[in-house]
Amino acid sequence: MIVFVHGFLSKGEKAWSTRTSNWFTIIQNDPELNHCDFFQAEWYTTSLSGSYDLEDAAKSLLTELATPQLPHRSVWEYPNIIMVGHSMGGIVIRKVLI
Repeated sequence: MIVFVHGFLSKGEKAWSTRTSNWFTIIQNDPELNHCDFFQAEWYTTSLSGSYDLEDAAKSLLTELATPQLPHRSVWEYPNIIMVGHSMGGIVIRKVLI
């Protein structure tokens, strides 16, 4: 399982796309990775978040990862997980893992 986590003030699809391409789609179609499942995780982010902090963002991501998504199982049920974070997404991933 390869999980992609967007950064601050972004969304999953937006973080990995340009006007002409979508990096997430490109790697999904890569024959070298056809044995992998992919997931774009979401966590709440806004400039108007008030007291919403890193701990809250980590809880949001943790809930997203624990919710059954692909083939009716959660991300945590995969034996091997690679997490790719963009900007603040990497910091949120680290908070989830430690």
